[in-house]
Parts: sequence; structure tokens; C-alpha cells
Amino acid sequence: ESYKEGVDQGTLVGFNFRTRSEYRLAENFDLYIHAKVQLVTRQIQARFADSRTTGIIPYEVVARYRFLNRAEIKVGAINMDFLNSPLLVSKEKSFPGFVESLNWGDESNYLRIFAAQSIPTTTSFESMRSEKEETPTFFSESVQAQLILGGTYRLNGFLTHFRFDDLPSSLAFESSRMGNSILGEFQANSRFRYPFAGWVNGGEICYCKNSVTKFLVGGYQIENREAPLGLNRGQEFLLRADVGLWGLVFSPYYIQFFNERDTVPAAFNSGSRGHNNRNGRGLGLELLFSSYNFRFVGEYIESDVIRTDPNQKNLNSVMLRLETLNVEF
Repeated sequence: ESYKEGVDQGTLVGFNFRTRSEYRLAENFDLYIHAKVQLVTRQIQARFADSRTTGIIPYEVVARYRFLNRAEIKVGAINMDFLNSPLLVSKEKSFPGFVESLNWGDESNYLRIFAAQSIPTTTSFESMRSEKEETPTFFSESVQAQLILGGTYRLNGFLTHFRFDDLPSSLAFESSRMGNSILGEFQANSRFRYPFAGWVNGGEICYCKNSVTKFLVGGYQIENREAPLGLNRGQEFLLRADVGLWGLVFSPYYIQFFNERDTVPAAFNSGSRGHNNRNGRGLGLELLFSSYNFRFVGEYIESDVIRTDPNQKNLNSVMLRLETLNVEF
């Protein structure tokens, strides 16, 4: 991966190994671990590397209890991928906390309800607060639904309410370099100018003829009800196709997005999109070699500054990745 923002630039080259493990302790109770061992060589000055550091990175490490055939409680380091909103919280982030969920239906047609209570952190177990500050919290409530029509068309959508409370001064200071408005000039006296509480909604429509012929359009929007107009909205649009050809699956995609200055705490959302105060677009290509069990991924993103900020310049990022697919053992 490479990043360039004004005079700042960075390059990362790495290897990671991901594993998912389940340890069943009782009929309805188990431990689930999704983690990766990551080795990264980096020369980086920009601020957009998300969790790309050397070490053992926990995506999700939880105890799960299921009951009534449709309810589940998870406790531990909760991955935020279930929110489906990188402009809200990066899919790389895991927060310690609880998630309660209800699920009706199957993998094709379903209605799911989630309620999550967590401590927002820049890593999975660090809240960046001093002893005199309150423990920060992140609450979210989500409804997700999917419907298959005629065996070919897939419709899904979601609605999420979110709220951050008691965010520490050090986080506000860090986020000011990524687009947020703050009060205060130093780390010790910084605080966010506006609270963060609002809504995210979105969905997708897919023409899914088969596993190698798909055309998808989707997106979502975010609004912080506590900040004024012009500072409180974000949006992302996705257009993607999967086409089987010559024994390969080509998957080109296009994204377009904007994220205003005070939608969410900038330190938590996607670094590849430049965090907050950004307007951008990206092109990508996934190339699946199914016979050899690996995939090549390439992505280019341009992210421009919306409002002039001495800490931000226009950002370009390039990502190239080679990944093997799931192997069970």
C-alpha cells in the first residue's frame, strides 16, 4: 500500500495470516476467535494506515451464548464490521463490549436486530483516556433485512442509530488532525466541538444470476443530528460487477463518497478514505483464480479536502493485495 498527502507519503509492505477458531464449551455456549498475525514493513508519515502494524491483531475475540433458536449474546472484543459503515467505524476496528442480537430467517432471507454497548478504542483494548476522565462509550442499535426475489434479485437494507459519549481529550486532539472540529489547542484541554449521535441508513440491489455473474449497486448515508448542516453528513455509493471469463472471475468496482467534518470521531473510521472532511472516489479490481485458490486485489482512491484545513491535503492511496482463500483444518 502507498499513500500520498501533500508532502506526506508512506509505503507499507506486509504479510498477514488470519484464523477463525471456535471452541464449544456447551451446547449453546462457545468461544470464537478471529485474529490475524501481521508482519509489516513501513515507512509512513501520513495518518491513514488503520491497523496495519506488526503484531497479533484481534478482529473479534468473544464468548457467545445462543438461546431460543434466534437470540445471541456476545461479550469480548467486538468487530465493528456488522455495522456495514466504514465512514462510521472502520471494519478494522474492534471495541470491547457486548452485542445482543435477534435473527429471523436464514442466510438468504432474514430480519436481524442488533444492540451493541462498547468502549470505543483506537486499538482493541486502549481507550486513550486519563484517570480523571470518564470511560468513553459507543452505543448502536441496528435493524438489517434481506430478501431474495425470484432466485435472482437480492435486496437488502439497514438502519442504525449511534451515539458516542465521554470521548477523551487525547482522542479529540488526534481526530483534529483527521478532519474533526475541536475546542482547545493542546492534547490535555482538547474536546470535540459537537457531540456525536445520529443515524446511518443504506442498502443494496443485486442482480445475482449465479456465483460468477452479478451486478450490484448500493450505498449508505450518515447524519450526526448534533452537528449543524454542512458539517454533519456523509455518504458512500458503490457499483460492482462479477463476471466469469476464461475460468477467472473479474470483479471491477467503483466507489464515490463524501464525509463532512463532524459526522463521527475521525480516529475511528476508514483511513483509506481519509477519515473526515473528505470528498473522493475510487476504482478497484478483484481477480479470483478459483482453480488455484487465491485472489488478486488492486484499489486506487482519491480523497480531496472539502473545507480548507492546515492539517489536511488531498490524498491519493494505492493498495495491491494477494490473498489465499479460506482453508479449513
